[in-house]
Amino acid sequence: MDNRWVKVFGTWLVVIIIALGGGAWTTHSGVSRETGIIVYEIVMFAVLFLLNRFWLHQTVYLKPTERSWRLIPLNWITVVLLGQVILLLFTGSGNLALGITMLLFVGTTEEYVFRGLLLPLASRLGHGRNQLWTGVLVSSVLFGLAHSVNALQQPVMATIVQMLSAITIGIMLSAIYLRTGSLLFPIILHGLNDFVPAFYNGSVQETSRVVSLTEVGPILLFLIVGAFMLRKSKRSTIKNVIPQ
Repeated sequence: MDNRWVKVFGTWLVVIIIALGGGAWTTHSGVSRETGIIVYEIVMFAVLFLLNRFWLHQTVYLKPTERSWRLIPLNWITVVLLGQVILLLFTGSGNLALGITMLLFVGTTEEYVFRGLLLPLASRLGHGRNQLWTGVLVSSVLFGLAHSVNALQQPVMATIVQMLSAITIGIMLSAIYLRTGSLLFPIILHGLNDFVPAFYNGSVQETSRVVSLTEVGPILLFLIVGAFMLRKSKRSTIKNVIPQ
């Protein structure tokens, strides 16, 4: 098999194995959910960092390529989410420890893996002008499929919605990484996006088996924003990750 395919799907398989192992360990070890997430995410990051160091050899970009005044419009959803998080902290009550855990650890690890490593690796499966969207779509679909392991702990319909949401937000996060040139911005957005549901985790009842408009809305929003940011006229602004 072509080494490009081995790197992409081999990396994804490592993620799934660690996810299943981490979920089983957290369930049977008796540790708190927050502790389980922290340990799991640190292990995941360390393993993938070493995998990149000794096998993948993929550069992860942190310094923005866009001018500072253009970064706010490119991250307008992040600004909105930050406002929502601040409002929640002052007006609501919830599981703050879980929210902060998700904010600091999950976004960092998942963005390092799926946008930092798999996005550019998957782009090499395409050719010419197809490289950008090949990388974006393959890495985003793999990001969505990685959430299928949650079916072991929640209703199937909830997992399907979560997978679709992960795919579309993966497209938007990819667009932000490509347009800003820095992985820091998708990490921040990802963390804030995870904080809100995690903050409410202790007070929300079992996820509904019926898909509502409140779940479909964000899925469509992420897809539209991601596609708009990667429209043809803006691809020339992409300076690294997948050079145009």
